[in-house]
Amino acid sequence: MALTELQRVICRLLADNRIASGESYVAGGVALNLQLAADRISRDIDLFHDSEAALEATWRADRRLLEESGFEVTVLRSPSAEIECAWSGPGTAPFASSRSSSTTSSA
Repeated sequence: MALTELQRVICRLLADNRIASGESYVAGGVALNLQLAADRISRDIDLFHDSEAALEATWRADRRLLEESGFEVTVLRSPSAEIECAWSGPGTAPFASSRSSSTTSSA
């Protein structure tokens, strides 16, 4: 899977919580790259949830975990069914990530 080093670190940090809760899944370019064994690097990681409640719960846990791990988390946009943020760690460029509830469509 074509991921930057920062994307790998973020995915590894979040993986245990995601597997334990079963509340979300990866979709979009990262998932397609994995299935197609493509070398294209996605600019974001799309994490989808089955409900807005799941989105809110995992977002709070993710943000806390990332901040406790030394990342700066900046919320770029946060309507009720979608949160977009940028993450950056020590010595790294910001990385954008979109996450959206699968029960709400967004353009």
